[in-house]
Amino acid sequence: MSIAFVRHGETDWNAAGRLQGSRDIALNANGIAQAERLGELLADRVEAGFDHWRGVVTSPLVRAASTAALLVRTLGIPLLGTYAGLVERDYGPFEGQDVTAIRPFPDRDYPGAERIADLRARGTATLLEIDAEHGLDGLLVVSHGTLLRDSLMAWGTEALDHLGNAQAVFVERTQHGFAPTDVRVPND
Repeated sequence: MSIAFVRHGETDWNAAGRLQGSRDIALNANGIAQAERLGELLADRVEAGFDHWRGVVTSPLVRAASTAALLVRTLGIPLLGTYAGLVERDYGPFEGQDVTAIRPFPDRDYPGAERIADLRARGTATLLEIDAEHGLDGLLVVSHGTLLRDSLMAWGTEALDHLGNAQAVFVERTQHGFAPTDVRVPND
């Protein structure tokens, strides 16, 4: 059974190229439409026999929680929980700045930001918590791009270069972590 890791829909800060991190920024009109379209695409996958979704878990940040609520409504499945450990990376003093502000730091450990090792540990621990409470198989995990990419990499998934707004990575469990089965659902 698949697991889908879903990035939230677009916000005004995404559209402007600003780092959001742990800031609580709402979806914009395009982000709402993206999340609705993703719900339709996920429903199509169910109808085609690819997936059976049992429920949704989400980050508490409004952009993720709103995306999750739209998926719950479209798919008619329950919201199983909100997990603080699914919050996006804290970019510290870089939050609100243009994304180019972090490019001079190729190791991605930006001064004053949450360290990558800590982010991966938090994401992994949260996924283990969700797995213990609900089982991950058949869940939609709605969160944020950096948190999802780095958590998946910590669990042995090949590196993902980018996860767009309201896009999903479908994975299956392996003995070493997760393996993507359908890397992204386009949402343009």
